[in-house]
Amino acid sequence: MYPVFPFTTQQAEFFAGVMGDVPVEFTIRDLNSPPIPYQPIVAESGRSFAEAMRMAAEHVAASIADLGA
Repeated sequence: MYPVFPFTTQQAEFFAGVMGDVPVEFTIRDLNSPPIPYQPIVAESGRSFAEAMRMAAEHVAASIADLGA
């Protein structure tokens, strides 16, 4: 929402740097309307974020188990 607030130029530049290149469809213009729902993006490998997190957790668990062996 930083683009629609009356920030000083310095403050607006700071928030623009922090927020990065946010797509225009995520700009909230009407506080009475809900934001667009998040749409998960499937990685090119076909794995979902949840699957990648599960794989990472399994890898960490296996690494910890190897340390104890």
